[in-house]
Amino acid sequence: MSENRGTAWIQALNKQEIIDELRRRGLEASEEFKLEDLRRVLRKDCKSKAKGKEIAVVKGNESELSDGSEVDEVKSRIEETGGKKIAIEYTAKLYFKRGTDDWEDFVKRIELYFEANDIDDEGKQKSIFLTKIDAETYSVVRKVCAPKKPKETDLNDIITKMGNYLKPNVNETVLRQPFQERRQKENESAAQYIAGLRSLARNCKFKDENEALRDQLITGIRNKAIKVALFKIENLTLDVAIKTATAIEGANKAAETLEPQTVEKDSSERNDDFDAHRIQFRGRNMTERRTRFTPRAGRTERQQSTSRTRCSCCGKPNHYRRNCWHLNKQCETFGKTGYLQACLGIRIENKQLEMEIDDGSAVSIISEIDREKYFPRLELEKAKVTLMYYSGEKRKPLGILRGIKIEYGAIATKTNCTSSGKREKVSPEIDRLVTEKILWPVEVSDRGTPVVPTIKPDGTVRLCGDYKVTVNPNIAIDRCPLPKVEHLIASLQRGKFFTKIDLKEAYAQVPLSDDSKKYLTINTHKGLYQYNKLAYGIASAPGYFQREMEKILAKMRNATVFLDDIIIKGGTMTEIVKNSTEVIEKLTECLKIDEHTLKDKIAAIVEAPNQQV
Repeated sequence: MSENRGTAWIQALNKQEIIDELRRRGLEASEEFKLEDLRRVLRKDCKSKAKGKEIAVVKGNESELSDGSEVDEVKSRIEETGGKKIAIEYTAKLYFKRGTDDWEDFVKRIELYFEANDIDDEGKQKSIFLTKIDAETYSVVRKVCAPKKPKETDLNDIITKMGNYLKPNVNETVLRQPFQERRQKENESAAQYIAGLRSLARNCKFKDENEALRDQLITGIRNKAIKVALFKIENLTLDVAIKTATAIEGANKAAETLEPQTVEKDSSERNDDFDAHRIQFRGRNMTERRTRFTPRAGRTERQQSTSRTRCSCCGKPNHYRRNCWHLNKQCETFGKTGYLQACLGIRIENKQLEMEIDDGSAVSIISEIDREKYFPRLELEKAKVTLMYYSGEKRKPLGILRGIKIEYGAIATKTNCTSSGKREKVSPEIDRLVTEKILWPVEVSDRGTPVVPTIKPDGTVRLCGDYKVTVNPNIAIDRCPLPKVEHLIASLQRGKFFTKIDLKEAYAQVPLSDDSKKYLTINTHKGLYQYNKLAYGIASAPGYFQREMEKILAKMRNATVFLDDIIIKGGTMTEIVKNSTEVIEKLTECLKIDEHTLKDKIAAIVEAPNQQV
């Protein structure tokens, strides 16, 4: 290029052309330099050549400081060569900040810095090294070098001691655990996942690091298609695994971009398909979408719902109500057409309300509009929690409603006691319970729970309702904690004699309110029966009974209660008899002790003549 046409032509050159021009002029140039720095050097050279002078050769190393500041270090060295002066300028931006930068990376970079700048003197290396660390790190250097001063300690010793201080040796097994537990994160590409594995494997000291990376790549990759493809390849290597994973991932992304775009449905169609049993939130987009008509397929318009669409007929996702297979079916439980049991409304404070009850969530929520419409007078407690949706979005509720009365829809199921062997044992038990007024037959009930007969050790039958499918999911469970075994053992210390009292049919001693009886209706092969007393199978029964027994025997220090078992201790025979007598006197007449009278033992008492005065 012309040397006499100024420097304007330099602006039109790209980076590689400028580098080639500088090298043609005998100047050192590297792709690590910024484009503007290269242009500046070339302009100076052009101007110097025009004046008959030589330009300085610039060497440098560019990097970013962790705190964003720039540290420029310039050193000029004059060499006399043929009467010409060559000025060599060194620039570097290198710094270490504890808690932010990696020590090993910093050591490697500064070694490259010394090599690039021909700094061989150990004293100068140490001085530069100590000025490239922050004040906190320098304070640590002084501690690890004590009693010597840092300038009196060899640089390699400083690096070794600081490495042991900042990164102490850890067992290989401990280091490998995070590597083995590493899985590909959501929205993390295969390349990013592999880079993360390489970082974790750096200090694991595997015998064959590539083999370990290959195995963990297959284990932790999220895409099932990639796993299948990798399993099909014989003699799989790490390089092939990486190429296959990235290729399939790229192909999937390319295919997604070619899918038809979606269009919003009109407002009338959205209102027709709106799921009335989901709760709308202010600012939350509930728009449903569908795919465009494709003439090539020769089909009518195909609807494709989003993951938030849920059918108001059956309650299942990914389709609309008008396309539901159960649209014309009749609910077996309630006889309602077009609505299955999962999508029926509930009553709250004697008001019919359609909302979503999520029993897997910590709370159930309604909109502000529904709150003002149905519960305007109920006091709203200030909310101290923040809710997070499945998508990760966070919102703070307006408030909390506590102590409200919820009435769920009636639930009835068929009896499951069908075998003849079970019927022979269950029928007499039902008759006995009716005789003792624990059960009461009813002709009609909109509720019904199947029975689960269990055989007790003495051969008798105990009737338990399978309330986990009817009542238990819809009640506030009494969670009174039951005593732990170690606590029971501790309470029996200092006792040498013990008495155990087993309460017969303990739950049958607890009467039910009239409002509760209908909910505990059981469905047997002999018909429907309502419980008059607390039934086995109710989730709240153990906690409630434990609390009541503890209240009754609260003042009995020598008695311990575990549900229907009472254990009494005493230091001597006289003491155990006394304590047992006090407990028996304390028990009310409605509690029956598991002791049975024998006719031949009491015959003399029954047949004894009356005393004559």
